[in-house]
Amino acid sequence: MRNNDSKNFYKSCLLQIRGLVSELIKVLKNAGWLTSAQMIARILSAVFIILLANHLLPSSFGIYNSVIAYSYLFTVVVDWGMDEMTIREVSRQPEKGPQYLSDIISLRMVLGVSTMFVLFTFYYLISVIYGIEIPFAVLTAAMTMLIFEKLSNTFFAQFQAYERMELQAYATLIWKVTYLVIGITAILLGFDLFLILTFLIISYIIQLFVSLIIYKFKLARSKILSPSPGRWISHLKRSSPFAVFITVSVIYGQVIIVLVSILSDSFTTGVYSASWKIIIFLGVVPYSFGRAIYPVFSRLYKNRKGALKHAYLETLRFLLILSLPLTLGLYVIAEDVLMLIYTVEYEQTIMVFRTIVWMLPFFFMNGSLKMVLWSSDRTFDSSKNLIGASIVLVVSGVLLIPSYGAYGAAIAIVLAEIIHFLLNYHIVSGQLSPAPLAYVWKPYISSMLMAGLLYLPILLGFKFSLLWLLPLGIGIYFAFLYLIGGIDKEDVMLAREFLSS
Repeated sequence: MRNNDSKNFYKSCLLQIRGLVSELIKVLKNAGWLTSAQMIARILSAVFIILLANHLLPSSFGIYNSVIAYSYLFTVVVDWGMDEMTIREVSRQPEKGPQYLSDIISLRMVLGVSTMFVLFTFYYLISVIYGIEIPFAVLTAAMTMLIFEKLSNTFFAQFQAYERMELQAYATLIWKVTYLVIGITAILLGFDLFLILTFLIISYIIQLFVSLIIYKFKLARSKILSPSPGRWISHLKRSSPFAVFITVSVIYGQVIIVLVSILSDSFTTGVYSASWKIIIFLGVVPYSFGRAIYPVFSRLYKNRKGALKHAYLETLRFLLILSLPLTLGLYVIAEDVLMLIYTVEYEQTIMVFRTIVWMLPFFFMNGSLKMVLWSSDRTFDSSKNLIGASIVLVVSGVLLIPSYGAYGAAIAIVLAEIIHFLLNYHIVSGQLSPAPLAYVWKPYISSMLMAGLLYLPILLGFKFSLLWLLPLGIGIYFAFLYLIGGIDKEDVMLAREFLSS
């Protein structure tokens, strides 16, 4: 009898492990759709931002980033965490998707109009009462873009809830190609910042209509329902835990630009922003992976909490394997990269970038840890952690920026991201399990070997672009990581299955 029980238990464990592996493969495939599209989209955005930065030069580019930062702060009400709430609820109850779509997109239209009136009041207060000049037309154009983006995100949340990331990929790519064509055209025509942003609004409108068409013909299981304003309050209440996080997240992401613009000048803001934009570009990996794995984490927490522990540990290992070599590699080749994409006016951004790049491993891991907290109904803990990191960011920014400018801002954001990681990891590891130390030291040692190879020509006095050595460095990194057991045959098989899908 005991033998039969043991066999049944063993068989049950095998089935659970097999199911978990299947879930993770599916997540990686879904993340692949979204990550590939987002990576291409980010590349197109990066092309435009580089052209815009070189067109405007640091001072005007600083004004652009300041206005975008203020605009994000305004549109936080239009966001209100409703996308995250939709993903959670619809992934659990798919039949409610159409009703959530109609309710939330109509609610966002109302909130968008209301936010514009708040903008007018804000402009009056700071420009008339306090005498601070802000380009109102540019601010209005930037916020109009973001409102249309939030409306499109309503459809994206539906795609993610049903785990149809390929649909979001299609909409994103169509939009970004349009965005790039329109943006480059405006730059080539020599338009000023206001006209460039006005042209870009057209691409955001196109994104909204493309998302609607894709939803209607590829996903809609019934006709689009009429909105029910009576449920708006209920949606806002359910979204409130996410709204707190989104609000703090926007503050966390934008306040450093605001502080630099207030405590320094437009030139310094432009220099810092040139580095920060590259980090945002690289953030497509944790963002897309986190979005793809969020519905799966939610289901695992509800039905298979034991499996959630293994899934979270595997995601941390995966993100560390990617982020550590990226960090050390970019530190070594920073000058080659930055002077390749920016004009000489941005030379001061090299040291800033070599500082800010150290936030990447923590930035990557926070993307996964955040989703563990959200899916386990600990969204307020996630918000509290981000509030703590935001306080560190503001205090260190106020202390460092007046003396060290953009370099001080970079130190502040790295410190804040480390604190954010420590707070998140403390809760998740206590709830599930600490990550083995091997997850850290094996990719770190391999990364150091790669960085040493890239840095060797500099020590020997050779003068050529280190970018030529990058493919060799990546190959050595993965080969050595395999030799010391950081990755194994199962990882290689999983990668092959993922790439062949």
